[in-house]
Amino acid sequence: MSLDTFRWQQEQHALEVLSSLSYRTDELKDYLQAVARGVSELIGLDWSVVTLCQDGQERILSSTLDLGEAVDRAYNLHGTLTGTVIATGAPLVVEDAKACTDYGQAPDGYRAYLGVPLRTSIGEVIGTICSFQRQPRCFTDQEVRIAEIFAERAAMAIDNYQLYQQQRQFNQILEAEVAQRTKELQMAQAQLIEANEQLEAQVEQRTAELRQTNEQLQAEMNERKQAEQEIARLAEIGELAAMIVHEVRNPLTTVLMGLSALGRIELPEHAQLRLVLALEEADRLKRLLDEILLYAKRQVLECQALEVNDFVTGMLDSIRTLPAAKGRRIEFVSMLPSAWIFGDCDKLKQVFINLIENACEAVADDEVITWRTDFGISPDRVCISIHNAGNPIPTDILSQLGTPFFTTKPCGNGLGLAIVKRIVKAHAGELIIQSEVGIGTIVSVQLPRLGN
Repeated sequence: MSLDTFRWQQEQHALEVLSSLSYRTDELKDYLQAVARGVSELIGLDWSVVTLCQDGQERILSSTLDLGEAVDRAYNLHGTLTGTVIATGAPLVVEDAKACTDYGQAPDGYRAYLGVPLRTSIGEVIGTICSFQRQPRCFTDQEVRIAEIFAERAAMAIDNYQLYQQQRQFNQILEAEVAQRTKELQMAQAQLIEANEQLEAQVEQRTAELRQTNEQLQAEMNERKQAEQEIARLAEIGELAAMIVHEVRNPLTTVLMGLSALGRIELPEHAQLRLVLALEEADRLKRLLDEILLYAKRQVLECQALEVNDFVTGMLDSIRTLPAAKGRRIEFVSMLPSAWIFGDCDKLKQVFINLIENACEAVADDEVITWRTDFGISPDRVCISIHNAGNPIPTDILSQLGTPFFTTKPCGNGLGLAIVKRIVKAHAGELIIQSEVGIGTIVSVQLPRLGN
């Protein structure tokens, strides 16, 4: 095997490992552990750690070896190999730390050292990935580059995590301020009520003055309520924005690395493999952004009168051709002779395509999905339900379904059911999900009945 081929295979393996990494804002420790493990495995090292370095102190965030209480403990950077990496902001390679002590001492039992800085998007060095070998060793430029690629991912994850924590802290401050001001308003209201009771026996002039004061207080309460709603909306937007930034950066970084690799490789077949990887990540990113935009967009309905049974029957053939429906039996059962609703045909189709796909994914081949129309929870409602006999949904998960970015699917993002709920709500309807052992899962869409 030629050296170029070996390097290409090594870099290909690094890209595959990077593309398999999945990071969420509340799972930073596991993500950094995977980064440290990936560096050790790809380069063939005995020990790797990811550290956070601030104010002359070093703290180990993850390690491929079990360090017990040593993890998260602060160490002095002065005179250490890590301190040299932080001071220079550049990779450091020491083939034999016993023979070369110019850059600091390696841990007992280790000779070779490879350290790369963790650098944020604005160029700030916030930590390192440090790797050790028990025997002296030379490191190639390719191996240093692989460590730097992992360092870019780790730095981005830490930077995102810190931004997310800052946003959460800001939201908590806002919530505390709202609670404090609400308490003050409640105290003022209680004092005013007490004053009203004392003033009831007084002359009409005093009563008129009190009525005017009450009107002013009501206006202040309305303003306070509007302010609380606005603060809550801004807090939700902040949470959503932080998650969007996280979800966009990782696949975008993979696309950029894949395209960069394409420009450096001369062999078309090698370049093609990288291009496929980059395009897959770009496609996933596009789908995610499309769903985010669809969720954020205000629901504008183009409604018309729809006969429920005809509406469902008209969708059956196309629904059965969905990839998720392959091998499943979809049966339609109507308990209504005829019922009409007023709705947007295209948006309601989107609702039931999403619900049917979810139901098909929950059952095995040859199992039945039942699509039923029935009387609703009240006489002025129509119920359109979808039933699958798959494993029941746990109670703790059931209560969170429909929350943006909450999902149990490995490749999902949690926006599909959230969009469904928004469309149903825009139709003045209600989405109800029931799941029990022995029955399976029933998702009901309750819509207003036309003509009652």
